[in-house]
Amino acid sequence: MSRRRPVTLQGMMAILAGIGCAIAANIVAAPILLYVALLLILTTLFAVIAVHLPRRRGSVTRLISTDLLTVGETSRVTAQFDLRAAGTPHGLWLDVLPDAVVGDASGEFPQESGSSTVTYDITGVRRGMWAIGPLVLRTTDPFGLAQREQEFGDVRAVTVVPAVVPLAA
Repeated sequence: MSRRRPVTLQGMMAILAGIGCAIAANIVAAPILLYVALLLILTTLFAVIAVHLPRRRGSVTRLISTDLLTVGETSRVTAQFDLRAAGTPHGLWLDVLPDAVVGDASGEFPQESGSSTVTYDITGVRRGMWAIGPLVLRTTDPFGLAQREQEFGDVRAVTVVPAVVPLAA
């Protein structure tokens, strides 16, 4: 899993606009632009602090309807997510799936406090033993200036076997 930067593209543009306003304030001799520059840079800094400061811990328990999938068979995954944090973050969840299993393992994180349950379907594509997980929670600030990705839980193994085809006598 690739690590994401703590500042989004919007946050980088806000910082660059702040630097540009500070430079323009010196060139044009307009002190109001310094206030705008300070506002843009400090807003991005506070967004990064607000997203990264809360300590979050959690555990994930996955239940798979069948641990042994045949190629082309669909199975339902239920992930029980128990989050311990100061407030429920608004964000997106993503369960990491291998290339041999397809499914829509992402969505908006439920806003209930405590434990939440998310379900999705997976379909086996290529045979072998594959790991599902960990669950990734991606949160952003309300302005979209800063982001945080955090992994929770362990991986769960699922085995994909070839489809059984009846043969003629």
